[in-house]
Amino acid sequence: MSTPTTTTTEHKLPGVPGGVAPGGATSALDASREERRQRRRSTLRRTGVQLFSVAVFLAVWWLVTLLEIWPEITVPKPGSVWEAFITSLSLHDKTTLNPDGIRGYSGHYLYEHLWASLWRIIQGVGWGIAFGVPLGLMLSVSKGVVHRYTTKDSSVLALDGIDLTFEPGEFVCLVGPSGCGKTTLLKLLAGFQTPSEGRVTVGGQPVEAPKPDRGVVFQSPTLYPWMDVMANVEFGPRMRRVDKAERRARAEEYLELVGLSDVMHLRPYELSGGMQQRCQIARVLANEPSIMLMDEPFGALDALTRERLQIELLRIWRETGKTIMFITHAVEEAIFLGSRVLVMSARPGRIVFDEPVAFAAEKDESADVRTQPDFVALRERVSEQIYRTSGVFDSVGADAGAGGAGAEREPVR
Repeated sequence: MSTPTTTTTEHKLPGVPGGVAPGGATSALDASREERRQRRRSTLRRTGVQLFSVAVFLAVWWLVTLLEIWPEITVPKPGSVWEAFITSLSLHDKTTLNPDGIRGYSGHYLYEHLWASLWRIIQGVGWGIAFGVPLGLMLSVSKGVVHRYTTKDSSVLALDGIDLTFEPGEFVCLVGPSGCGKTTLLKLLAGFQTPSEGRVTVGGQPVEAPKPDRGVVFQSPTLYPWMDVMANVEFGPRMRRVDKAERRARAEEYLELVGLSDVMHLRPYELSGGMQQRCQIARVLANEPSIMLMDEPFGALDALTRERLQIELLRIWRETGKTIMFITHAVEEAIFLGSRVLVMSARPGRIVFDEPVAFAAEKDESADVRTQPDFVALRERVSEQIYRTSGVFDSVGADAGAGGAGAEREPVR
């Protein structure tokens, strides 16, 4: 007969005499290995969550700067911060101070650069909170803006050498002969077009496309006929996903401001022309732009409605403090409304007259200031500039030399 044999399982263990453990220790060893695996998985999970959080933060930061929700002084672009940091690292001489008083990179000096970069961001946010709104109101046309309309066979120079700055809260009226480029300039300011040369900026940021911070009131009301007045005014905030209660309150506020709160449930075709224009103004105001661009909004209205809306617009401007650029052919309208009057020459459009309205702060919309001496004198100066730039004086002089009836002229109204 064969003798039965017994097999014993042995496990090599470090630190155990002989390095061998009996089979009864298997479960303890497996438990120890499983515990280590769990710790590794937990560490990897935490690391993954942290990396994901960093990625989400960078994505949101990049998206906010891409959409230009705030000026760059408030939320700097990631690339700008990185470029500034790399520039600071390029100074290798730790004994030399750069303009910011920070020593160049050399081993343990790295933390100084990190702190300096963080401090710049903190300062930028602080200054952005303090001055972000006023800077956002600043509109600038700089570096000699030139704009051409080019086709396959020809090129037309519409604007040439435009340099302007619109201060926050100004009411700037632009007049000039027909076809001189007034509407082209408005389109550049609105972001509908980009200049051929030069640049347009708002708060230091280039204007490259339409944005809610610039509202446009067109010559004819652009209301949706299938919506009532309230829905038309709410449309902009609704597209920007403003809360329903907030946009309703905002629409009611501006409809009250323009005197249309009693017709908010009517359709646009049930309103008069003047009421439609007031609704369009309310719709622009509901987006709460810092700048309003108005392209002859009262040009198609009768004289009485036009004068009433002029008074209404002057009141709205004083109550809201918006920056307004207003295009008109009527010199009297420009002087009555504006705190500053610009005259543009015949094509190619250039600014040939730029004068503040000295009595703007004293104007009372309830009184007819059109007969005051200062008003009449400014009207004559503006009219003369328009006549000169349009070449009327040349033809008048020729007629006068020939004894023609063209020697006397009427001021532009």
